[in-house]
Amino acid sequence: MAIIIKDRVKQFSTTLGSGQLTLSTVPNGYVGFSEVFASGDTTYYCIENRNEFEIGLGTYGVGGANTLSRDTVLNSSTGA
Repeated sequence: MAIIIKDRVKQFSTTLGSGQLTLSTVPNGYVGFSEVFASGDTTYYCIENRNEFEIGLGTYGVGGANTLSRDTVLNSSTGA
């Protein structure tokens, strides 16, 4: 499994909890996941919500279009 890293990829999500993310709006100046990743591609991710964060490895598109699975949590503000 190769890990793919791309620059300036950012999308918002309103997904709550610890499951798969459904990705939504792309902020100006960035590209969306679907523009650079194919279904099944693995990449690093960072989720931020104010002072909370999670960093990990995820897989794009395995749960449907514009989704990101959270396969391995490497670090988080909760100590996971």
